[in-house]
Amino acid sequence: MERSVAGYLDRWSARPGDDLQVYVSSDTPGSYPIRVVRLFGCDSRCDPPTYAEEPAGFDCAEVLDVARHPTIAGSCVKVDCSHQPLAVPERVTLTLFLHASVLLPHDAIIASLNADAVVVGIDGGGHLFVEGGGVRISAPSTVVPQRWTFLACTIDRSGGTVLLRWKTLGGRGSDEPEGAWLTQSGALPSTSSLAEIDSLHFGAGANAEARRGFTGKLEAPAIHAGSVAERDLGRLIAETGCASSLSTTLAAWDFGRDIGTESVAECIAGRHGETVQQPLRGVTGRLWVGSAFDWKHAPAHYGAIRFHVDDMADAGWPAALRLKIPESALSGLYAVRVGTAPDWAWMPFYVLPQKGAATSDVAFLAPTASYLAYANVIVPTVMPEHVAQMNLDGPTDRFVLSHPEFGYSLYETHPDGAGKAVSTWHRPIVNVAPCTVNWGFTADGDIIAWLKAIGQPVDMLTDDVLDREGEALLAPYRVVITGTHPEYWSLPMITAVRGFLDRGGRLIYMGGNGFYWRVAFHPERPGVMEVRRADDSTRGWRAEPGEYYNSFDGGMGGLWRHQGLPPQRLVGVGFAAQGFGGGRPYERTDAGHDPRAAFIFDGIDGDVIGDFGSHGGAAAGEEIDRADAALGTPEHALVVASASGFNEAMLRAKEELLMTVPPGIADPDVRADMTFFETPAGGAVFSTGSISWSGSLAHNGYANSVAGVTGNVLRRFLDPRPFPYPGRTL
Repeated sequence: MERSVAGYLDRWSARPGDDLQVYVSSDTPGSYPIRVVRLFGCDSRCDPPTYAEEPAGFDCAEVLDVARHPTIAGSCVKVDCSHQPLAVPERVTLTLFLHASVLLPHDAIIASLNADAVVVGIDGGGHLFVEGGGVRISAPSTVVPQRWTFLACTIDRSGGTVLLRWKTLGGRGSDEPEGAWLTQSGALPSTSSLAEIDSLHFGAGANAEARRGFTGKLEAPAIHAGSVAERDLGRLIAETGCASSLSTTLAAWDFGRDIGTESVAECIAGRHGETVQQPLRGVTGRLWVGSAFDWKHAPAHYGAIRFHVDDMADAGWPAALRLKIPESALSGLYAVRVGTAPDWAWMPFYVLPQKGAATSDVAFLAPTASYLAYANVIVPTVMPEHVAQMNLDGPTDRFVLSHPEFGYSLYETHPDGAGKAVSTWHRPIVNVAPCTVNWGFTADGDIIAWLKAIGQPVDMLTDDVLDREGEALLAPYRVVITGTHPEYWSLPMITAVRGFLDRGGRLIYMGGNGFYWRVAFHPERPGVMEVRRADDSTRGWRAEPGEYYNSFDGGMGGLWRHQGLPPQRLVGVGFAAQGFGGGRPYERTDAGHDPRAAFIFDGIDGDVIGDFGSHGGAAAGEEIDRADAALGTPEHALVVASASGFNEAMLRAKEELLMTVPPGIADPDVRADMTFFETPAGGAVFSTGSISWSGSLAHNGYANSVAGVTGNVLRRFLDPRPFPYPGRTL
């Protein structure tokens, strides 16, 4: 049976007393059972299984009537002038700059006036057209992809005639010549409706159908009275800002202003627009020549917006249910489940304790930023070599592939090859669910299952709340435990963890490839996150030249390593290698026998740790971290155990290399380092150095060396006695 039900929540993090909006749709409408459960483990297919649930005890109906709701992807700018209609004379001209990234095999709408009464577009062959009333006027020549084109469309309402003029612009900073003016004219039957313009869309039609969305960049759209002379069109081409220098200009929109918001500024009468489905801002425009790389320093060079037919920020379904979280709800991992296996939709969420009211000395920090980055990742397509070890769920992958409108992860690319830079939880995300792939969210459930098995009370915290509330969120806790793959971090999150350690907090880093990418959350829309994959890194795509700075917070994207804060400085280890061909056990080192580390191995027999596990057969694997003094590992840090001898599928991270490494040679830097160090304020950090670590916790009913080491560390970290600081002090 294939899946048909999908759903999402309006948030992943809530507190007792909050309301959750539940959104559900089904390809097969009908009545479906609904349950709210508390999860204590998420993997039903590992050995032994960690999946466990119990009724949450929330007040919720048992059956939900589910309809089918369309999901319309594709971004645009919407300008609603209904409150201030734009009166136009008998003749009016629309001008704009366009940069078609690629010619897709369907019509794309560049601009639409008055609910698609008249649209300007480009067809799959690259021919510009004007359309209205069922009539199309097409240009015989084609637009040049990857080149800026200036377009002017003049509409004469009295005669119903249309004149289309365009020219290819010269390449700035290159010898690409400017093209000649080209024209095409014709008649449309529906132009009489343009006496007043009450709505405009740029980048899609009025109904924003993805089928007719635009993929590429647009810049400086404007409306002018009359037919603009060719010399004045030349003035508009020469403009270095909002196109408002002509006395005949009625409205002009500046896409280079208000970057980072939903607002799109109109320069003359304040008929501002708003973005729909999160097109990418802070991207290079027609004036960019490489003299500036930060949009904040040269806004005129970043006057474009980049649209894609598959952009997705909000599925926009009507709420099916409002769920009240009881005031008595305990902090934990919960889920709304609609349907029955295998046709069910899981919608997990974390319940945090009330603000400032910790219920335990231990907090688990769920890496919701990483969940967003990998949301709906198509592993068989993006990472086919990883399929076997990651224990994929076939129906889940087939379901998301059959619904591309839900949007994929930050590892896929758009149809024009540009990387997907924005992810959102306001849409169905099928792999952030239990009983799917044993990676990310599901693997984090192994840690939650272990905490329950040892009877350790724990509060749940999340990245997105840490981004908003900062260090105050961590302040009540003595110990913070990370998830298995806390890869994506915003500046407020990094600052909060640094502050937690500086005041004596204890951090248990339970994963690998953590504290790696810098991201930013949208300042106005919770649950929307941006990444710019700048500089060198291990990545699915690279940011375009000149587009390394986030639009959401203005910070430079890329690796924290390249911004002066390598993970080694924070947690002692950093990303070393990636490979999915099997894991390796750790072996205790000489430093592991240092008296400072004695508590870590108390009761552990032998020097081999983790020669078993559900994620690759051992505790070290998938993505691994190592210590490196040159990158900031504290000089007093102890590498208490290491795993090496991985097979040839485990390759060093490419940002580690200055030059290529010949195949077939041993690489001593491909290793996982288990590391411990104390901080000046009496706290400490323990890092496992491996994503696979959590997959070994449950082995033999939690009676094993991995669970033993982790439990030893947790017990000592809970002990209020300060850790003596052995490092140098000023």
